Amino acid sequence: MALYPVLTFHVRIMRPRLIACVLTLLLVFPLVALRETAATTALQVPGWSTWHSQISQIPTPYAGCFTVTYPSTVWQPTECRTVPPSLRVQPSTVGNGHDEVAKSPGTIIGSSTGSFPSITGLVSETDSVFGANEFGLQVNSQFFPGVSTPYTGDKSGYAGSWEQFVFINDPSEIYGTQIFIQYWLLGYESTYGGCPSKPPSIGNGWYQYGGDCYANSASTQVPTQTATNLANLILTGYANIGSNDENQFCITGGSCYRVVITDQVVDLYKYWLQSEFNVFGLGDGSQANFNAGTSITVANALKDQSGNVIVPSCVKTGYTGETNNLKLGSCSSGSGEIVFSESNAATSTVTMTVSYSIVGGGTPTAPVFHYVLHGAPNSLTLKKTLKSVSVDAGSTWYVTPSTGILTGSTSTQQWYANPSTLTGTASAASMVFTFQRQYYLTMQINGPGSVSPSSGWYNAGETVPISATPNPGDTFTSWTGTGKGCYTGTSNPATVTMSSAITETANFT
Repeated sequence: MALYPVLTFHVRIMRPRLIACVLTLLLVFPLVALRETAATTALQVPGWSTWHSQISQIPTPYAGCFTVTYPSTVWQPTECRTVPPSLRVQPSTVGNGHDEVAKSPGTIIGSSTGSFPSITGLVSETDSVFGANEFGLQVNSQFFPGVSTPYTGDKSGYAGSWEQFVFINDPSEIYGTQIFIQYWLLGYESTYGGCPSKPPSIGNGWYQYGGDCYANSASTQVPTQTATNLANLILTGYANIGSNDENQFCITGGSCYRVVITDQVVDLYKYWLQSEFNVFGLGDGSQANFNAGTSITVANALKDQSGNVIVPSCVKTGYTGETNNLKLGSCSSGSGEIVFSESNAATSTVTMTVSYSIVGGGTPTAPVFHYVLHGAPNSLTLKKTLKSVSVDAGSTWYVTPSTGILTGSTSTQQWYANPSTLTGTASAASMVFTFQRQYYLTMQINGPGSVSPSSGWYNAGETVPISATPNPGDTFTSWTGTGKGCYTGTSNPATVTMSSAITETANFT
């Protein structure tokens, strides 16, 4: 970081000018200097919050992975790890962009610090894919124009870039609990048919996901946390001109951890104007599901590249594909941060009994009932016998396929329910979702004339009148029909019975 150039300068010249350096440090950072004095007393040790502010301003000696333990102010190198390429904290290409984002009024963001000032009612969290106590914290930039860098081979024209500062909590050790930076080139693979060949420093190469490319920095291992400790977790992302991209993770009262990469990779420091911070699912589009009654206050504080406070505004948008099951509340801005609430208020439940039926026979794939229980999404494959389900009162339920056409349908046969009957608000009720078997009636002409009705879907067993009208001066001669229940003959009008898909051709001369 280039937040405090005076400190950086004196650290670098400490050895050749030890006396002058120490005097300067004592003047500028007396608490740091006192730490080095054997006579330091308990009264001279700063509180953790003061220490955290100081340590956030002290750069690491070089790029890599580091840790520092309160009250020390010396970043100690630690082993860099390799993030598995399969770990993707993906963009919201699937439409999950629903969050409160801190928007700068125009000043480029140099750092964004996310924290949780208040949490009540939190007992447990379960990731929708990875399981209990698996979750992630993310500081995310907005999507910004595609940039031309050494990593893209000086190419431009792809959809855009994106950068994330990530903490993942993974007690199962599928990936490991760690912090890292993830870079995205959105639409790059689609545009150029492949990903860049040059990997970022202290990280792995570029990997393809959909039409995008992403790369992970090296990572710093951190202690595994519990979701109930969220209030003590602080995540900061830095992107500073002429310096480093850095991800810093701190545990209140304890240690801080950093991963530092010297290369800008996607040039975020030129474009960072919006920052998203929250707790999400671990990755791959997963969702962090908190117990009913959870309320969380989220704070996101911004500074510019010189360390000056930016006063942001609240914007309802979002950039990550990961989610949580909390509903957004109010958002306010001021004092260099936005603060917003999100909660999963305890709800009463109702019992719904649900099933489905088929009119007209056949064996399509069964529909699926989707509902919410204790704030978390659930689903149930329906059966033809009633099944009791507990559902949050007043929540929205729906049945898929939402088009009303069951899987197993074809171009000539389908099982259909009006989509408006396949969604609603939960209340104590017995619901039978009825799907009607239908066949397609194809109406054709052979010669100068017209037919009625038009081609279309009709319920199985339905009797449909058909008629033919010759053009003036011409004559209707006969119907030619195919399919069970069709009509072949000279009657006009006539009827068909939809016992199968039917084709009727009116012949004219």
